[in-house]
Amino acid sequence: MFLLSQKILKLLVAFGVILLLTNNIKIVEANAETMLLNQTEINQKIQQLSGWTTDGKKITRTFQFKDFVDAIAFVNRLVEPAEAAGHHPDLIISYNKVTVNLTTHDAGGITQKDLDLAEKITQLAQ
Repeated sequence: MFLLSQKILKLLVAFGVILLLTNNIKIVEANAETMLLNQTEINQKIQQLSGWTTDGKKITRTFQFKDFVDAIAFVNRLVEPAEAAGHHPDLIISYNKVTVNLTTHDAGGITQKDLDLAEKITQLAQ
């Protein structure tokens, strides 16, 4: 599947590019929150998020709690901000540890949306 912003689609149409496989093209509305960040931007912004790391495609942090019950309580606290943002983390639960992975799947990498949710998640863990 190809991801095209409205702006790029308009340019393609303006220059007479014929789109043959339209069923394999997904149009996404581009905005500052969903634009891919470059590695320099990611590195600068992730420094402000204590404990978070990146592999360039996602940001990750493992939170450790007293026990399984506290770990699950933390996961339950993530529901409201994730739903409000329309952005859902990938979670790995291992007894008293919760690993949170954030990436914007539609954009194919890390966006401001991921960093914003990471900040909220960090606050919830305190």
